[in-house]
Amino acid sequence: MILVVATLRCCSVCCQPVQRFEVVMTEIMADPLPVVGLPAAEYIELKNRSKRPLRLDGCRITDGSTSGIIGSGIILPPDSLLVLCSRTFAPLFASFGRAVGLNTFPSIDNDEDEIVLLSPEGAVIHALRFEAANYRNPLKEAGGWSLEMIDPGFPCHGSDNWAASVSPVGGTPGRNNSVNGVRSDMMPPGPVRTWSVDSLTVVVLFDEGLDSLTAARTNAYTLQDGAPLVVRALAMPPFFDRVTLMFDRPLRRDIVYALTVRDLRDCQGNAISTPVVLKTGRPGPAVSGQLRINELLFNPRPGGADYVELINLGPGILDAVALQIGNAQNGGVAANLKPLDPNPRLIFPGDHIVCSTDPGAVMRDYFVRERAWLWKMSVLPSFPDDAGCVVVLDHMGRELDRFN
Repeated sequence: MILVVATLRCCSVCCQPVQRFEVVMTEIMADPLPVVGLPAAEYIELKNRSKRPLRLDGCRITDGSTSGIIGSGIILPPDSLLVLCSRTFAPLFASFGRAVGLNTFPSIDNDEDEIVLLSPEGAVIHALRFEAANYRNPLKEAGGWSLEMIDPGFPCHGSDNWAASVSPVGGTPGRNNSVNGVRSDMMPPGPVRTWSVDSLTVVVLFDEGLDSLTAARTNAYTLQDGAPLVVRALAMPPFFDRVTLMFDRPLRRDIVYALTVRDLRDCQGNAISTPVVLKTGRPGPAVSGQLRINELLFNPRPGGADYVELINLGPGILDAVALQIGNAQNGGVAANLKPLDPNPRLIFPGDHIVCSTDPGAVMRDYFVRERAWLWKMSVLPSFPDDAGCVVVLDHMGRELDRFN
């Protein structure tokens, strides 16, 4: 009878929905080859940060394209770890710690990926975004080493809370992380930029995840006097680092608005104490002579990178997602076209945009006044050292500028 009562009490606690950050992902093996000392399998480690046992039945782990569902009967005690992997490889992790195999396990990209842990109801429990640069070690970036969270007490921190494992076997699945440490966060969230979805909707991107309740306060966002009013604000999952704003009437095209943001908190509780002002607006189509090629580096220093600098001469606002850059042979038709940005990104009158595959190299080799104007492109058209041609076009293929 005592055992039955204890079990019922445990289940009554476990059946409460898992809240955001009660369970976090603390380790990820994206590229297990070449093997260092662990099974040749991808895995994700979970940690229960709460003070109660949690039932994970029906929770889902996904990378956006494939998802795995945790089966029934999985209870995670307080301050304990659980390794998730493919069902095929679960027996291989038994000697390292508790492991659960999933019928479908997300295929984690080696270079970069976004992994999200969802409740059975679809609410975000934890989300992480990683890239190969987080290893900070070319050898470990090549495979066989896991990425470990440094301080689980700061689960919404970005890349600075992750590091390559220093375990001699390449990782610590089911055990305390080899890079365990203490992090502190006293900085408030900061808005980075905005973009327009339509005439009534603007998205504000922040440098970290927000407290979704304070982010939903419409009085935290104001335009200048006489401009449209914010009637709805919504922090967007899974990272809650962007807020969608809806206005009571349309924004006028090509008008630069001053958006003031105040009194928001990040997920650690740090608040914006001084209002921050940034530009927003509704872009229009580019016109001839508006976006000009202003500077070109086609023969960089050793270890450097090419770049192309563009300037918006105005008077209107442009959206980078509707612009392309390419090259041409002997002054001919534009080829090898690449979008300035695959995502919406506003270019205001007077902005200088520096496009490069390696902004870090540009900052190392040259003085950069506005780092926000350095844009990383995955691929930049080639510009030969002896002679070449840079071409800028809109999304309809209309040529905006050319430099031979």
